[in-house]
Amino acid sequence: MNANGSHQRVSPLHHYGTWSSTGTHVAYSNGSGGYVAKGDGSDPHRVARLPADPDNKCFAPDWSPNAEQLAFVTQCGIDAANLVVERADFTNRRRLAKGFRTLRPRWSPDGRTILFAGRAPGEFSFAFYVVRPDGDGPERIPGFTFDFTYARDTNWEWSRDGTTIFALLETHQLFAVPRGGGRARLLAPKLTVAAFDLSPDGARIVLQAQSGLADWEIYVMRSDGTHLRQLTHNGSQDTAPTWSPRGDKIAFVSERNGNCCADIYVMKPDGTAGKGISRVPARSGRTPRAGFLEGSCARQTGRSSTSLRQTGRCSCRTDSPYCAERAPGSSPHRTAPGRPRAR
Repeated sequence: MNANGSHQRVSPLHHYGTWSSTGTHVAYSNGSGGYVAKGDGSDPHRVARLPADPDNKCFAPDWSPNAEQLAFVTQCGIDAANLVVERADFTNRRRLAKGFRTLRPRWSPDGRTILFAGRAPGEFSFAFYVVRPDGDGPERIPGFTFDFTYARDTNWEWSRDGTTIFALLETHQLFAVPRGGGRARLLAPKLTVAAFDLSPDGARIVLQAQSGLADWEIYVMRSDGTHLRQLTHNGSQDTAPTWSPRGDKIAFVSERNGNCCADIYVMKPDGTAGKGISRVPARSGRTPRAGFLEGSCARQTGRSSTSLRQTGRCSCRTDSPYCAERAPGSSPHRTAPGRPRAR
């Protein structure tokens, strides 16, 4: 649909997808396999066999900045392995980081390396590594190790200049990790963070977070962790914030209407002019998920310039748009795996 909520239509994919920067291809999971299809959902090719995954969380691929290659892993959770790079035309496939446990590959802004969370053979903790897509051995980013229990509801993302890694771990803590090694900084230390998104210019981060046992609210701060500001203030769950491609709007999901459904809202980065643009049914205990869809076609400051990110995994009709099993971090309590540590 358009950013104002108009022209909603049924997605042919039926599941949340990751779009290439050109919008010509989309990678997605159907619960048992990872697929790549054309932008309209046609001509699907299975690229990975996956364990049964009703939540569709095993397949977390990432497109190269030039949209010519896709990086992904072929297992789930802390058992994930087999970091694979596949060309979009399926003419070449390479396996990287052999012997490693590998999680959530992320291409660097210049497309020269791939970041992943890995556990090397013989190691007991995870660390961040970078590897070249041509198959050179992984290089560890020193000074930061961490543990996982399930490795779900985690995320990491490069800064736009490639010098910093923003990492959300199972502890619901957001860290800024220097690419060259050194001391990681804990951002928003007084908040429990469930999701984040870096603005297109890299200057700001929007958060889904809570203070104590309060409801999930939307916050924004500078990417260095300063000038933290709470944007939403209500007794309902506000979740899944995402920046628009120009960085002038934030989309999120809110249950503030108190009825059967949650709504997708768009607001300015200062929290004003919040406007509901679509409704997502919260049926069978499901919680909606929303954001701006990766799909429109230009690169902007090292990131896909996008139109509207899919608002969930279940395709529905105009009067009941996309829904998802649950929003990121929908469990309101802090998890208990070991905290990250520097060494």
